[in-house]
Order: sequence, then structure tokens, then C-alpha cells
Amino acid sequence: EYLAEVEKWKIACEDIHVPDTIQELEDAISAHQSLIESITQAYTELCADGKTLLDTLQTPVSSGSHNSLTAKADYTDGASHVLDVVHEVFAHHRQLEQIWHKGKVKLHQRLGLRLFQQDVKQVLDWLANHGEAFISKNTAVGKSLQRARALKKSHEHFENVAQNTITNADKLLVAAHELAATGECAPHEISSEANTLERRMHAFLERVECRRHLLD
Repeated sequence: EYLAEVEKWKIACEDIHVPDTIQELEDAISAHQSLIESITQAYTELCADGKTLLDTLQTPVSSGSHNSLTAKADYTDGASHVLDVVHEVFAHHRQLEQIWHKGKVKLHQRLGLRLFQQDVKQVLDWLANHGEAFISKNTAVGKSLQRARALKKSHEHFENVAQNTITNADKLLVAAHELAATGECAPHEISSEANTLERRMHAFLERVECRRHLLD
């Protein structure tokens, strides 16, 4: 039964569709995991049956509980055949695991790319809608000491809020290099997005620094 399924399993492991959206990728990864689990279960059951059969065939027959014909029977050839089949299955199983793992890597790396792109978009959206918007809107320096102090305090609060996004951007830039190195995730596409993120963050941080210096 295992050997009859091998070719079908090979095709299923090799012929994987790598979808585009995060949800489709997560579903594909789940289905791909279920595939190897069913293959491994069949293999585990086969190995257990093979071991039981080998133990039986290799156990000397007691003449006290069997007739003389059975007692003299030689099961060496049968045991050798079982062992050959188990070895053949083992070779197929190793090959299946290797093919399956390649598919797993492709799916996970594509998911990594899409999650990276989603996170980059969130950072850029925050910059456009909150970070850069705050800097552009708040240009006053205060005509009195009290007002200047209030503006400085407001700016410090803004920097504390922005720190989370700045940290996320730094982590994304590190992740970009790792993703690009895999070769599975369109390195030019990743580099382009990372460069855009780095450029926008650098310009934003310069504006934040200038604003702080002015208020000081």
C-alpha cells in the first residue's frame, strides 16, 4: 500500500502551488504539513509491521509446539525479503522528505516575504499618516517660555510614541537582508522596498532631530 502511494506522494510534494496572499499561504502550509504527517504515519505503521514480521520470522521455531515440518522450516529467505522491502521503503521515504522539505522552504519564504511587505506597509502608513503629518503640522516654537516648554514636552511624547515604529523599521531592515539571501524571495523586490523604507525613515528621523534641536 505504501509503495503504491509513493508516486502520488512525490507528485503532491513536488507540484506545490505557491500562492500570493498571506491567508492562502498559511492554508497551503497547513495542507503541506498534513501531507507529510499522513506519509509519516503510513511509514511508521509499515516499519512497526515490518519489525514485528521480522521478529517472528527470525525466531527459532520450537519443536515442542509445532509439528516437525514447521519446526524444520527455514524462513531466512522470507526475512531477507521483508528486510529488502523495508530498505526500499526507507529510501523512498527519505526522498519524499527531501522533496517535501524543499516545498516547505518555498512556502515559508514566500510567507516571510508577504509578512515583510505587510509590515513595511504598516510602517510607511504610520509615517505618512502620523509621523510626518505631526512634524509638518507642528511648526510653532512658542512665543513664551511656558509655551515653548509645552511644545517641547509634546514633541518628547511624540518621540516616545514614534520609538516603537523606529524599532520595527530597524528589525525589518535586518529581516530584509536575511530574506534577500534566501534567493526564494525576489531579492530585487525586497531590496527596493527596504531602500524605500530606509530612505523614508532617515528623512523622518532628520526632521525629528531638527525639530527637537529647534525647540531646545
